[in-house]
Amino acid sequence: MMAKGGEQYSADVNTGTRRGQSALTDDPDAEASVLVECDPSIKAIILKIDQERHDYIVEDLDDQTLVIKESQLPSLKERLDKILVDTQQMPEESGSD
Repeated sequence: MMAKGGEQYSADVNTGTRRGQSALTDDPDAEASVLVECDPSIKAIILKIDQERHDYIVEDLDDQTLVIKESQLPSLKERLDKILVDTQQMPEESGSD
């Protein structure tokens, strides 16, 4: 994950933040949000994570772009990283001795 500002994460995801406003409204009382750009495969994982309680996604914009609640971004990154680590296949042990 790559956040604007140089932070690096295990998934290739780019984020941009609009502080004090939602990305979808001019209401100053709206929750801050983050624009997330990622591969469709990563986006599919994020959509699956969000299906449980709908805590993360504000808007699904296109096949590579989501608007995420800024306050939930650290939690989403943690869950995404855990899923990616858990799904990586371990190399098979060779039978040579």
